[in-house]
Amino acid sequence: MLTQLLAENIGVSQSDIQALTRLSRAELYENPTYQNLVNDLDFDLLHETLPIARKVYESTLPAVIEAISDTYRYKGRGMTAFTLGNWLVGFLSQPDQLYQLVEYHNRVPLQVIEEGLPMILKSLGEMEAGGTEWTKAMAVLSLPFFAAK
Repeated sequence: MLTQLLAENIGVSQSDIQALTRLSRAELYENPTYQNLVNDLDFDLLHETLPIARKVYESTLPAVIEAISDTYRYKGRGMTAFTLGNWLVGFLSQPDQLYQLVEYHNRVPLQVIEEGLPMILKSLGEMEAGGTEWTKAMAVLSLPFFAAK
């Protein structure tokens, strides 16, 4: 299911996703296919539609955090809409720093990301402008979390 979700949102085949997630994180970051996915994103559109994405995150994140809190007894406050939007644009615009994103989230169980990601992608896909690019960017940014360790 996750492979299909990532493939659909990134615009590649499921076998491409499987091949990328079989790589170690270090290999993934150096992989030309992954680098092309990052570099092919429309950063101008992401910057331009960042305020819209923040509004989507503001309406979506509370439900995601509630679902995670209920299932995993999560007690934290979760990431804010402002931070999530900025991190996505910031990390993707500095590909040499992408590895830090996983490091910042090393205490977050993978199941939490697996459960929250579909809800976030669905909401981003409903944006009035830039939704396709935001879902693609979020899916591309998420790939390293699912890479072999």
